[in-house]
Order: sequence, then structure tokens, then C-alpha cells
Amino acid sequence: LWIIIVVGEGLYLNYLANEFKLLNKNTHLPLILFVLLNGFSVAGLVLNSTHLLHLFLLLALHQMLLMYNERKVNFKVFNVGFFIGLASVISLPVGMLMLLVWFVIRYVKPIYWKEYVASILGFVVPFVYVTFYYFMNDNLTLENVLFLTSSTHIIEPNQLSVLEKTSWHYVVFIMLFAIFSTVFS
Repeated sequence: LWIIIVVGEGLYLNYLANEFKLLNKNTHLPLILFVLLNGFSVAGLVLNSTHLLHLFLLLALHQMLLMYNERKVNFKVFNVGFFIGLASVISLPVGMLMLLVWFVIRYVKPIYWKEYVASILGFVVPFVYVTFYYFMNDNLTLENVLFLTSSTHIIEPNQLSVLEKTSWHYVVFIMLFAIFSTVFS
């Protein structure tokens, strides 16, 4: 089941890269890299919440790419905030991506306060629903409200195998190279 989900997410990422011309020519490289990088880790080989997290982030990326050269983007900004909020319910540190959303809003359009408010409202809605769910099930505790019982855990570097460490170094190098080549080109 996980391979179907990972390949489906890879196909969606490949569609986004080709549809919005993120690469110079149409290629299947995003699909191959996505599936390959998910297969490097043992945690990526079983069905877990990370796959759902990837889906929400890909949907948010799609909405952000649709905002380019649009005049009215209030609903798209709300959707981006909503998808990142859903991902944050699964893994709270993903909420830091709202800073990226605000940067994208600032980059593609002039500053309108409604879009920032719409993104914040979209981000908050999933947390309101989850809090309401805990309230209705008489499970409303301080840990649940503050989302301290999240499914995230920190993997220590000494817990990784040599192959995983090498692959993460390779991924970080490629990401840094891509960022520097984009910024300085």
C-alpha cells in the first residue's frame, strides 16, 4: 500500500514540476527522486503519517503555484494555510512553513492584509476542528490542546545507518546547491 501512495505522490510532484515549468524540459526526474528518497529510510518503507504529511504539503505547493499572476488569491491563500494547518496537526514543526507562505504572498503580489489574514485563518481551522474533536470525546487535556502528543519524534544521528547518513548528506548538498544556483543566477 505504501508504494502506491509514494508513487502517487511522486506522480503528483512530477505533474507539478512539468505543468508549472519548474524544470527546463519535461522530465520524470522529480518522480524518480521522490520515490528513491522515500526508499532510503526504513521509516519510508512502511505506511505512516509522513506519507499523509507529504500529500498535504504537495497540495499546498500546488495552491502556491496557482497564485502566480493571479489577482484574487484569497481562497488560494486560505487553502494553502489550511493544507499547512492539516500537516501541522500531524507534525507541529511543519507550521513554520507559514513563513514560506507569507514570503510567497509577498513575492508574487503586492501586500494586502486580507491575504495574510486568510492564510492565518486557514492555518487555524484544522486546529479548531481537532480541539473540538477532543472536546466532544471528553479527551480535552492540556497536552492535547497544545498538541504535545504529536506523532513526531526526533531521530538522533547515531540511530541512522551509514547509508542513511550518506543519503542525507547527499540530499542536503543537492538542496544547498539548488538554493545557491537559484539565488545567484
